Amino acid sequence: MNPASFTPINRRVLLSPLASETVTAGGLVIPDNAHNPSHRAKIVAVHKDAMVSPGQTVMLGLYTGTPVELNGTSYLLVAEEDLLAVCDA
Repeated sequence: MNPASFTPINRRVLLSPLASETVTAGGLVIPDNAHNPSHRAKIVAVHKDAMVSPGQTVMLGLYTGTPVELNGTSYLLVAEEDLLAVCDA
């Protein structure tokens, strides 16, 4: 299934998680086994009455959402109310 033809229902949004940081601001490299899931994601698809739109970057809780795989790519299906903030500049 193509994410462009995916329409979430019940006030949910489909997110593509962004990669978590691998180097700290001080230059320290974070080992692979110490990575937490990213708190940021890009919106891929939304329900028809959404207050957010595809392409926006949002912040979400650490373990928020249901993992979904479409065409071998991992996404998160999240209730719109669980989004914490829109990060677009």
